[in-house]
Amino acid sequence: MQITIRAMELRDIPAVAHLDHAAFAVDSWSEQSFRKELLENRLAHYYILQTDAGALVGSLGCWAIVDEVHIVTIAVHPDAQRQGLGEVLLLQAFELAQQIRADAITLECRESNAAARALYAKYDFAVAGRRRAYYPDGEDALILSAQGIGADSQRRRRELRDALRKRGLRVRHQGKSERS
Repeated sequence: MQITIRAMELRDIPAVAHLDHAAFAVDSWSEQSFRKELLENRLAHYYILQTDAGALVGSLGCWAIVDEVHIVTIAVHPDAQRQGLGEVLLLQAFELAQQIRADAITLECRESNAAARALYAKYDFAVAGRRRAYYPDGEDALILSAQGIGADSQRRRRELRDALRKRGLRVRHQGKSERS
């Protein structure tokens, strides 16, 4: 499968909000939330994944905060899950961390989301805390953190990226990894 990752643009927002709703339903972001992030948040870096046919299959939103990248949203369309696309998005967050020389990447994850937690564990995220009743339905969020993003971590990510290629996933980066 050939996919393209690129910076999110304002014209992408309706499709991204639709994807977010398909992936998360009650926890999804509105078009207004994405628009505000792109237009007003100078810390924000948003990306999308598209197939060669132009279908939007994933999105990633991060904040670059001094020496940390915080993933605020990461979504893969339900029909495209379990194909390595979440890993592609996560690797983009690591690339951003490398660009800004961050020491850590953090995120919140539903405690019940076993699939996401397994993915994050594969990339050396560990539980760093808990936010009680974080989600609208009252479920707790685990605060996950990947620390020490140095040479050993880069080597491990290169191995994981190579494993994705061996599975037939080809990623093209369109434009620079900059904020729109």
